[in-house]
This record gives sequence, C-alpha cells and structure tokens, in this order.
Amino acid sequence: MTTAALPTMLLQHGPLLVLGVTVAARIGLPAPAAALLMATGALAAAGRFSMACLVMLIALSVLANLIGDGVWFWAGRRHGDRVLRMLCRGKAADGQCRERGASTMRRWGAASLLAAKFVPGVSAVAPPMAGAMGMSLRRFVIAESVSALVWTLFFMGLGAMFGKEVEMLLQWISGLDTTTVASVIVAMALAGALVWSWSRYRRAHPDGGMLAP
Repeated sequence: MTTAALPTMLLQHGPLLVLGVTVAARIGLPAPAAALLMATGALAAAGRFSMACLVMLIALSVLANLIGDGVWFWAGRRHGDRVLRMLCRGKAADGQCRERGASTMRRWGAASLLAAKFVPGVSAVAPPMAGAMGMSLRRFVIAESVSALVWTLFFMGLGAMFGKEVEMLLQWISGLDTTTVASVIVAMALAGALVWSWSRYRRAHPDGGMLAP
C-alpha cells in the first residue's frame, strides 16, 4: 500500500490544508506550515495552480495567521502575565524572557510581529505580548496581516525558487509505503522532541549542569 500522491493531495485539498496546518502551527502545534507553503510555491511555479487559486491560498494563509496569532493576542489581553509566564516556563529566567519580549515590543512596536515570524521562540511570545501591552485590535490586525503576507510570500518564493527539487522530494515521499512514511514521521518527531528537551535543559543549565570541584 502506498501513500496518496502528495502533489495531487495539495492540488485537490490545498486551501483546506493551508488553512488547517497554518492555524495549527500558529497556535503552537508542531505542524509544518512553512514546508507546506514551500510545496505550494513549487507547484505554483510549475503552473499547477491557477492564478485565482494561488491568490486564494495566499489569502487563506494570511487568514490562518490572523486566527492562530489572534487567539494568543486575545489570551494576552485577557490573561496578561499569566499567559506569558506559561510561554516562558522552562527557560533559565522566565522573568528575563518576559522582559525581553516587552522590551522588543516597546522598541519595535507592531513591526516586532513581522520579526517574530522568523525567530523561533519569539514567534510564540509576540502576539500575547502585544495583547498584554494594550495594542489596539485594529493595529494588531493590520500589522499581523502584513507580517503574515510577507511570511507567506517568503516561503512560497523559496518553494518556487527550488521548485524542481521540492517536487522531486514530494514525488519520492509519495512512492514510499505507509509503514515507511509512518516510521520516518515518528523518527522525526522523536528527534525533534530530543532536540527540544536538550535545548530547554541547556537554557536552564547554562554552565552545563556540572558541579564545581
């Protein structure tokens, strides 16, 4: 038994996939939104999407960012520091984590939402920080929409630039049997969990956790 052809699945269910995966990624789930946008860009460069469909996919990606980050914006406005403490938990000094986020927001304002799209860790803190610091809903929606559009076009552009390589990878994955694909996904998830746990440990023990002689 083989997996369904991924390019065909994207062509048939692209709007639903872009919306669902991107919302999941923006609310903090380990969903490959950037990789999906690269695959979409590769197929678009190959002429597999009409212009109307491509515009719709871009619009849905922006909408998904607004929904996912909007949830955190609302949470920050409603619950403030409690949400920020939860997001900064596990870092060496969560107070410094919150202060750095607040300092960035004060310095860059709404522009920090754009930078946050490309910086792991900051991406999760920026929307609730904006809400906690009293950014207006109108300003958030405008800044988030522009940031989401730049982020979407960036990864679609990467996919278009390396279109042949991305499509070859998709075709290769499509040819694998279901058990192999599942094994690869599980292995990648375990590797990601190990890297994430190790990075948290290193942040909590910057001296390497070694006892002084």
